[in-house]
Amino acid sequence: MDTDKLLNAAYKGVVKITFNHYRTGEELCSNFTLLATPTSLKQQKDNGVLAFFDVVSRRWETIDVKTITDWKVIE
Repeated sequence: MDTDKLLNAAYKGVVKITFNHYRTGEELCSNFTLLATPTSLKQQKDNGVLAFFDVVSRRWETIDVKTITDWKVIE
């Protein structure tokens, strides 16, 4: 997976990320963004865990990069 592309897309708008829960393996899916994140908090593409703002539940969530199975830009 290209973490760089995912982060760039999240900084520009909303992305739908499908991932497996790190403990239970349950497949989860939600819409996330980094659009309102200050540039001083820019994430590094080589981090093992990334933080995104969940626009559905309106809270921050961390996702282990290894558990992401799919993502796409929400138009």
